[in-house]
Amino acid sequence: MITIDLDSNFWEVNSNFKYLEPFKSFHREDKTSKKKRSSSIMWIASSFLHPDSIYINIDKNERYESIVEGFMDSTKFLEENYNDILLWTSKLEELIFNNPAKKALREWEMKMIERATFIRDTTYSTDKYEIDERGNEKKIAGTHKMLDDMMKATKSLYDDYFRIKSELEKSSEDITVGNKKKSFLEQERE
Repeated sequence: MITIDLDSNFWEVNSNFKYLEPFKSFHREDKTSKKKRSSSIMWIASSFLHPDSIYINIDKNERYESIVEGFMDSTKFLEENYNDILLWTSKLEELIFNNPAKKALREWEMKMIERATFIRDTTYSTDKYEIDERGNEKKIAGTHKMLDDMMKATKSLYDDYFRIKSELEKSSEDITVGNKKKSFLEQERE
């Protein structure tokens, strides 16, 4: 649906967006030379969301800054256009993940990234025992068991994720624009 080529103008590489509202209006209303401002915003939004983006595995709290620094060598554009970037990322997300199954898979993917970040950032610790003000021994649980259990469950979670993703991709091959099932003739032409 979206081709990513950050060295080109978004509207030239993805010209279909120029004919689809609300992107059509966004393109038309941009008065900068060669629609550079709106093109940059759309590249940032695309890079933030697209599953094939090199930025997709960066924590979402740091992703916009990483994209803008890599794409534009400065965060000034992000500071000046932050609200529009959020708005158009949201509009693009609505278009890309336009059905409940795709949205659910996307949310799962984001949780898996969040989970991986949590595992990476949590240090191993063992159980500790302290004596409270009454002289009673109090156990403070360490993280070692939780982390080991989480890492052990990772393969199963990813197996389920990729199985569901594959089934969704297979079922979407039978869908045309507008989420309508392909007709017999459309399927025969393939």
